[in-house]
Amino acid sequence: MDCGFIDPQATLSAALAKKDIRLFVEALDSGAQAALQDDRHTCIYEKALSTRGCWDFIKACILKGCGVNYINQKLNKAAVSYAADSRDPKNLAALLRDREGAKVRVDRKYAQLTPLNSLAKNLTEEIASDVLHKAAFN
Repeated sequence: MDCGFIDPQATLSAALAKKDIRLFVEALDSGAQAALQDDRHTCIYEKALSTRGCWDFIKACILKGCGVNYINQKLNKAAVSYAADSRDPKNLAALLRDREGAKVRVDRKYAQLTPLNSLAKNLTEEIASDVLHKAAFN
């Protein structure tokens, strides 16, 4: 017998996988927690931060209470490092944009690199072109 229960946490994960922002926001509104860690010590917020093209999901997570200075305590990895891993300037912009009372600490190291050092180390011609193009039009 189906009681009609829909797990908001599972819906949140599925919405991110499908890149369905409407369903993602609905899941957050239904009580899903983007910063809730699973048994692998990762969370939806980290996945959004580190996945190209997920800036709207990052904004939604922050609006629902995820911290711009979030740190995965098990890995000692900050939100800005996850965003740098995405190599997506819009993901970084979504995290770094001005918010009253919330400044992102960009000098925190992960794997001996600051997020800026990590970006520079992993810079490719394609990423550099993407960054320059987006910077010119923003």
